Amino acid sequence: MRRIKLRHLDTLAAFMKTGSVTEAALVLHTTQPNASKSLKQLEDFAGVRLFERSAGRLRPTPEAELLFSHAARLMDELTVFENLSLDLTAMTQGYVNIGILSAFSTALIPMAIERFNDLYPGI
Repeated sequence: MRRIKLRHLDTLAAFMKTGSVTEAALVLHTTQPNASKSLKQLEDFAGVRLFERSAGRLRPTPEAELLFSHAARLMDELTVFENLSLDLTAMTQGYVNIGILSAFSTALIPMAIERFNDLYPGI
């Protein structure tokens, strides 16, 4: 099964935003041939032409517009995922399960939970 790669979504976004192979390559931090190759791979994957050349610029096809609307949402969700991952490692979000013996439950646990909440309010 063929799978799309994140670099293809980045490629689509760069071409959509710049309308130029040269500018897209700069955005992607790659060479013009590599940017063109990545776009060709995406077009092969999609099975449709995504851009038309017009007066030295690349004009997105309706298919490119449709794919980009979905790609933009995926990229936004990826950003949310990345930020959440950073929050989890920084202990700014998450969950804690506590198991205790009943003898400690009334004396120590409320103070420990309060202190933990002060240190890590998002958990």
